[in-house]
Amino acid sequence: MTVELEKQKTPNEWADFWRNDVGVNVIPANATTKTTWVQWKKGKAGNWQEQPIPESFHASWKKANSFKDGMAVICGRCWHTAKETWLNSIDVDNKLGIDEFCKLYDCTLEELSAKTIVEQTENKNKAHIYFISDSPVASLAPATGDVKEKSDNNELPAIEVKSGGNLLSYCCPGSSEKSRLIIGTRQVSGIKDVTDFNKKLSDLRKNFGLETKNSHHTRHLL
Repeated sequence: MTVELEKQKTPNEWADFWRNDVGVNVIPANATTKTTWVQWKKGKAGNWQEQPIPESFHASWKKANSFKDGMAVICGRCWHTAKETWLNSIDVDNKLGIDEFCKLYDCTLEELSAKTIVEQTENKNKAHIYFISDSPVASLAPATGDVKEKSDNNELPAIEVKSGGNLLSYCCPGSSEKSRLIIGTRQVSGIKDVTDFNKKLSDLRKNFGLETKNSHHTRHLL
């Protein structure tokens, strides 16, 4: 599918895609400022970290055109397709991070995008890479301090992992100011071995002298 056809898809159609095809909870957001007005963590209407968003809520947001400025998926259970599976987002923020992550799978980003959902803006040194798994992968917080400075200078790989229903990924289509497009397949691929995936990322970080103290393992993982 061409970029032109991707852009023709309406915000409501994209919201339906994330909910019905990928299966995750999707909420209205401002993709430019990366903010939401929906209370998705233990809100009065429900806790969308731990519950599927009712179809009535989704339909009301579409009717009110609430997705027009963007949307975000909750990186957690695929409630609306197979609730025993989880969507995980790999948020890569520099070229070194993309190169090093792709080395784990012995492929280029283009080749990876033919196997699973990969999103990019006009900045080709950044990407969102999505996988599903039968349990959450180990989350990895964004870099801070000296590590962030070096990551910004492309001296260290900038890789954040969002999983377990605790974090949002501001997803395709982005906003009118900054569009975000799926560059390959719309089918999300599965991680066969979560423990192996975690080890690969841990080894990658160790190779660059990075500690893993900000990695949060769930009870499902070794």
